[in-house]
Amino acid sequence: MAIKANISTLTTYEPARSIEPIYTGGNVSANRAGSLLATCVDEDVLVIETSTGKPLCRIEGDGEATTSLCLAPDALHLVVCSRSLAMRIYALSPAEGQTATVELLRTLKPHTTPVVTSAIDPTGSLVATGGADGSVKVWDLRGGFATHSFHPHGGVVSAVAFSRHEEASSILLASGAEDGKIRVHNLSTRKVLATLDSHVSVVRSLEFSSDGQTLLSSSRDRTIILWGTKSWKSERVILALEVLEAAGFCQDTRLVYAAGERGVPRVWSVKSGQELTAKSSVNLETDAIVGAVNCPEESVLITIHQDQSLRFYSYSALDPETATPSGEVLNLLRRITGSLDEVIDMACVGADRSLLALATNTESIKLVSIANQTAERAGESAEAAIQSFGSDVGLLEGHSDIVICLTTDWSGNWLATGAKDNTARLWRLDASSQSFECVAVFEGHAESLGAVALPQTPPAGTLNRQDGLLEPPQFLLTGSQDKTVKKWDTSKIRLSPDQGVQSGFRAAFTRVAHEKDINALDVSDSAPIFASASQDKTIKIWSLEDGSVTGILRGHKRGVWSVKFSPAGAAPLNLAEGGTSSSRGLLVSGSGDRTVKVWSLSTYTCLLTFEGHSNSVLKVIWIPPPSSTKTKRTDSGGEQEEEGDGVENNGPRTPSQNKPVIASASSDTLVKLWTPYAPPDSDHLLTTLDNHTDRNHIHAKNYREAITLALALNHPGRLLRLFQDVVRNGTSSSREVDDVLASLAPEQVYSLLERVRDWNTNARTAPVAQHLLRALEVYTDRHYKRVEELVDESYLLEYTLREMDEVE
Repeated sequence: MAIKANISTLTTYEPARSIEPIYTGGNVSANRAGSLLATCVDEDVLVIETSTGKPLCRIEGDGEATTSLCLAPDALHLVVCSRSLAMRIYALSPAEGQTATVELLRTLKPHTTPVVTSAIDPTGSLVATGGADGSVKVWDLRGGFATHSFHPHGGVVSAVAFSRHEEASSILLASGAEDGKIRVHNLSTRKVLATLDSHVSVVRSLEFSSDGQTLLSSSRDRTIILWGTKSWKSERVILALEVLEAAGFCQDTRLVYAAGERGVPRVWSVKSGQELTAKSSVNLETDAIVGAVNCPEESVLITIHQDQSLRFYSYSALDPETATPSGEVLNLLRRITGSLDEVIDMACVGADRSLLALATNTESIKLVSIANQTAERAGESAEAAIQSFGSDVGLLEGHSDIVICLTTDWSGNWLATGAKDNTARLWRLDASSQSFECVAVFEGHAESLGAVALPQTPPAGTLNRQDGLLEPPQFLLTGSQDKTVKKWDTSKIRLSPDQGVQSGFRAAFTRVAHEKDINALDVSDSAPIFASASQDKTIKIWSLEDGSVTGILRGHKRGVWSVKFSPAGAAPLNLAEGGTSSSRGLLVSGSGDRTVKVWSLSTYTCLLTFEGHSNSVLKVIWIPPPSSTKTKRTDSGGEQEEEGDGVENNGPRTPSQNKPVIASASSDTLVKLWTPYAPPDSDHLLTTLDNHTDRNHIHAKNYREAITLALALNHPGRLLRLFQDVVRNGTSSSREVDDVLASLAPEQVYSLLERVRDWNTNARTAPVAQHLLRALEVYTDRHYKRVEELVDESYLLEYTLREMDEVE
């Protein structure tokens, strides 16, 4: 059944904010203040603001992996080296709208082998590069020429560092290699001042103190050595007893930090040599630190971990004079995941829905903040930083295999998850106290779980969402690939501080529900029923009390991926045949047949069918405003929204206008938050496109505006309905559209042809597609005419060349 004119739709949403990959491995560099961070994202380089994690600019790679990058202390230049042997030097400048502009100054080939490490001197005028061939070169950043060339090492150069301070009469450059040797060069005399060979493994870090009196070196031999720059002898050796990947000075050379395989940064006093931080327990291998960046102006240490996460630690409270040895704990300000994996499922959780629970194709669930406030400075309080947008708030661990599905209850304080380990878990989420714990595990299914559901109505006597923390949900529903649905009685769950994870629960009932895998479950908030959707193309309505089938919905041509009941209080639909839908409510479903259907719960018949998606509809939800619905789908790593019908009483909102927010995610690792949007000066046009009975634009023959706007907004449904109206209007309207199509830009024609291809595969929309293909003949004829003119001109050119040959 087609969408009728009495349905009001709001289908235009724009991405308000997004959580995107900011680090996928490789080098990381920061400016002197620590306000900007340059990171590697696949082959590209991203410059982000450390206080918010917001990308300021993206630098496209050259097709090869980045081997080294270095951000100037004043953040005016960025040097990027890759496996292509190229060194690209960029100029950075701030721009309006919290962005930065990038200009490629020059591309050089500094070495015959890839550059492994690089460093820019404190003035931002020189850059040193160390290659895999054992050579070290110094370059003038602005001139682009080499000023010095050394070959001090027989193996890979692993670290370089400049020394320049006001009282120094010369510039020093230290370089370390994989054989553990360190050489110090005087750039003024071009001579080697010293060779330091106390390390027995790869030198990972080199740094001169601010006064130039001390050189710090760290190695994978588990030691940190402080060298005096006058005698070039070791003044202190610190035994870290772990493989180190990064080390340096902090607090004006009074402290030394180091980080490595333990996964936690550590701090020592330079004066006493004693460790000030408390001893840490053994962490997972993925927690190992592969790099660290010091932000001295903020007293913040940023550690980069093997799991591609960035963690911000504050050491401002550490005082080497008063600190207790091995007793201080660095304050973890916040944690940001550098790159999410493929997002399988997600839900807004917390009493205020300010957190996003993400199932990212792993055994754990990430909790990410989507709060509107941002930590303007990295050194703010831990609570403010943790609540900043995009920060990792928690990690829920317990499943032994990949988490497939998750859902939250009416309060947002309880989260249910199902995984491939054949179990479901119930989690209690107290966002106010940052307490996230698993309280129960449910075992009984023979195969992996595909769907879970919790009650969506508060129990009697519950006043607000925060009260939902006081007792668990009344029940839990699970659906599995074993084709069964189970209802679990959660009344025996006890909440106490030392209770631990409870198990041994028995299902209140088990029903063989479908002939194939169960993909979705949903509980009605207006009646004691629930729905299940399956790959067998059916939807079943069940009684919550005894598990009996009350109705079966058939009509989808492929497996059903998602179902959702209309919220309590939703207005009935006015049907085209007359009358309204029943007050018992509605159900919306999304299927692999690329359609969305709205069903009556009184007659169990399909009331409406929405078409327009070009791939499977994987998720459907109900959102405000009243009488408007949203569907959400993923087409090979993208997300789009189409129209539907319904209301929603909860969910995230923007603070200023209380607008609903839609969160979408897919296999492209992006998480986007969308808010309602209307293009400026296009309100009347959008209203006309949304209302099928309003023919103002068609009568006014404003086809150009209607077609180009629908193409720009990527709304195939609106475009299809517009062309259907034109075909019905007859020849005169078709001629007007032909003129519009003939003047479209090539990219617009390509976009239109993509839609025509999809429409041509459907029997219902094929006639429109055929009309458009005939209309595009005008566009094709125009290009054929150009080709013919080019052929004629080529004859003239050929004749001219032939005559010139005869003259010779």
